Formats: sequence, C-alpha cells, structure tokens
Amino acid sequence: MNFDFSDDQRLLQAEVGKMLAETSTSAAVRQVLGGEAAYSATVWRNLIDMGAAAAAIPEAYGGAGLGHLELCLVAEEAGRHLAPVPLSSSFYLAAEALVHGGSEGQKQQWLPRIASGEVIATAVLGSTETYLATPLAFDGKTLNGKAAVVPDGMVAGLAVLKAGVDLVLVDLSAAGVSRKPLSSQDPTRPYAELSFANTRPRSWPGQSGAAVAAGC
Repeated sequence: MNFDFSDDQRLLQAEVGKMLAETSTSAAVRQVLGGEAAYSATVWRNLIDMGAAAAAIPEAYGGAGLGHLELCLVAEEAGRHLAPVPLSSSFYLAAEALVHGGSEGQKQQWLPRIASGEVIATAVLGSTETYLATPLAFDGKTLNGKAAVVPDGMVAGLAVLKAGVDLVLVDLSAAGVSRKPLSSQDPTRPYAELSFANTRPRSWPGQSGAAVAAGC
C-alpha cells in the first residue's frame, strides 16, 4: 500500500513553497512583527489566487474542492516560510465550521467570499471565556458579552463563536461590535478581544457548539 503523496499533491506543495519563498520574505515578516501591517496582503492574495488557501472548500462554494490533506500541505509550507497570514483562522477554523455545520444559505453567502479572500473569517469554538466577567450570552435574538483570544480578530469580517451551548455566526461589521487588540508573543499570529452589545447574529442550525467543534 502506497502512503506517499500523489504527483498532484507534490506539485501543489512545490508551487506553494516556491511562491512563499519569493514573497514571505524576512522583510515581509518583519513588517508584521513591527506592527506596520496586520498581515502580509501580498502573501495572502497569492495564496488566494492560487486556490491553495481554499483547498478544502467544496467547488460548489467557490473553493478548489481538493481535500484536507492538500490543505495540510499548504499549511506545512506556510509554517515553513513563517507566512504572516490569517490562514488558520479563515480556513482551518471558520470555513471548516461552516462546511460542517452551517445552513445551506450560510454556506452560499459566506464560503465563496472566504474562498475569494473578500472576507477574512475567524472562529472560537472552544471555551475560552470561563474567566471573563461577561462571557458571551445569546438569547435567541441578540448577542452580548465578550469573546476572548479571537485569532485575527482585528481584521476578520466574520466570526463563528460559541456562546454557552450555542454557536452563532456574526458579521463583525454589525452594530454593537467592538474590538481590542491583545499582546502576543508572536505578532504574526495576532489575537483580539471582541465585545458585543445587543448584536444580532445568525443562529446556527441543528448542532451544538461541541458537536461542530468535534467535527472540525
């Protein structure tokens, strides 16, 4: 039995690695480390245009329709070249949550925009709020409280968040949303605290937050 990568997978990895070697330079990384940019727009656009970032998003929703192994190869190269981009938050977390648990309408509305790079997305599917004085609370209509340690929270336009046992999908341009950057040992992996005051999110269909998190 052959457990090696296929020729197509090797080619994808090689092409992504070549692009990152040319664009994810020490200067690009230092620009983010120095706070001049939240992420490298050039590296991000190249990953999007290659279809590499959206490797695991189905073609029906604007992705490459490849698979998780291909996404892992992209991630390996991104790590090898210290690519300062919101790859994990948009594609490992938010996109996967939408694919596994979003409604058909939510998938059609948001996955093509994530795949094209129009929207940077993020997700917090675990419990990071137990120490907060005002954890997230969703009453079926409005979202209140805070979400701590949100990856790429300062630049994301969409978030999948766990509020108690509920998952909610939040357009971060909505009324009542505020953001506070958090300091990090690695500024190329930035975090933020998001606060919500009577924000109206989209409720999640059918599954609990724990079920979707397990599926991702």
